[in-house]
Order: sequence, then structure tokens, then C-alpha cells
Amino acid sequence: MKFQVTITRTDTGANTRVKSDTGEANKDVASWSEALAEAERLGLINAVESLAAKALPPGFPLHVSADASVADLVRHGFALGKGAPPR
Repeated sequence: MKFQVTITRTDTGANTRVKSDTGEANKDVASWSEALAEAERLGLINAVESLAAKALPPGFPLHVSADASVADLVRHGFALGKGAPPR
């Protein structure tokens, strides 16, 4: 299934949100680097996108599209439904 992926730096680390027409899942992690590494491991972003994201200044979220499985995301700690908005 095709998802819109948004990875955002927050005051407490980073938030990864995946969203499709049928649902949404999100996960908070301790750091921007950890969020990028996990997204790359899960196939949500590729190595080039991860490298480019490291150059983004704070406050600029990374937006990409990816094929993902909701079951895989849940197994890796993603919560279904909308999360709190990034701060």
C-alpha cells in the first residue's frame, strides 16, 4: 500500500507518521538520526533521502512516499491512528 511518510524533528526527538487513504500510524523516537535510520531499515526512505534529510534544518519535516505494510509498522512499534501534533 502506498503511504505518505512525514518525519519531523520535535522538542523531544522525532516523530515518524505514515498516512494513506485508509489509515495512519505514527511513532516517536529519541532522535532525528534514530528516526532516519529506522525509516531506512523499514524501507520508508532510501539512503539518498536519508542523507538529504540530515542536511535539513530543524523545523523542516521530510516528506516522501513509500510502499509499506501496516502490519510491519505495528510490529516495529508504530501506533495506529493519529498521534499528537509535533511540537
